[in-house]
Amino acid sequence: MFRKTVRKSILPGLLSVALPFASAGAAWASELDLTGGTAAATCTGNAGQCNGFVSGPAGSLSFYNFAGALWSTTQIQPTGSGVIDSFVRIQQSSAQVVDGHNTSGPLLNQEKPGPTFTTDVLTSEVGTVTIGGVTYYQFLLDINQQGGDPLLSLSGLQLCGSASASLSFVDGCSGVDNNSNGDVGSPTGSSALKYNMDGAKDNQVLLDYRDNSGSGSGDLFVYIPTSVMPSSDPNNKYLYLWSQFGMRNGAIDPTYDNNDGYEEWAFMNTRQGATPDPFNVGAPEPATLIMLGTGLLLGGGAVRRRNRKQASQS
Repeated sequence: MFRKTVRKSILPGLLSVALPFASAGAAWASELDLTGGTAAATCTGNAGQCNGFVSGPAGSLSFYNFAGALWSTTQIQPTGSGVIDSFVRIQQSSAQVVDGHNTSGPLLNQEKPGPTFTTDVLTSEVGTVTIGGVTYYQFLLDINQQGGDPLLSLSGLQLCGSASASLSFVDGCSGVDNNSNGDVGSPTGSSALKYNMDGAKDNQVLLDYRDNSGSGSGDLFVYIPTSVMPSSDPNNKYLYLWSQFGMRNGAIDPTYDNNDGYEEWAFMNTRQGATPDPFNVGAPEPATLIMLGTGLLLGGGAVRRRNRKQASQS
């Protein structure tokens, strides 16, 4: 992945020449456009990546099946600090492309420092949702962009598992895979790539900050099948989610680059009862939705971090 220390003062056209993805023989895969919301989603590119809509539980919203995961825009509020169970924030307003992953170890990308914002995650803590008979890990993304320049691309998303805590990576999350089954054996401290939105191609998801603007609002649900990384495997004790924002088709596109505050990933942990998904069943009134979300999520962060510290020492 392209290193993200790009400043907005550099011409996008000049930058694209230097990008490793911008070679003449490169072939781009697919693009999921969620700027109009899930119901108006469009997907272009490889038919193997654009698999249309999947119906959720009775009366729920549909989910777009793209790049081996399910995607749904959300109107959840609030999702501010102390409400959602966040585990990584990525921020550098002066860079057009930013990336990072959760860890309690050294921060090598644009992760925001401090255990309140960026921390280790035990895979067993991440809530699951069953949709169409398939069980998924559920992640929530909250983006922040300028109101006059609200579009942003999610240009990279990887999920890795490891038996080790506090790992650090540059521009990705994959490490050394020593077993044929895809799990990490030795050396200690390595990680295995379990999910990659890009695969052999360079996919992206387009988002619109206006759909649910503000740092107290959620923007996107991503559902990754638990089968790619079963928490029962000791080599998957810790989960690392890496993401990149600001690229499109392997180059910087000023329409979809990073321009404002942090992008924040969160999840509903197992103590918050994330099965079934309470936010996508039926269509409750906004006030009811706020009360439900707050009741489920408020206070979970402090309990989780205390228990996580104890678990990491076991």
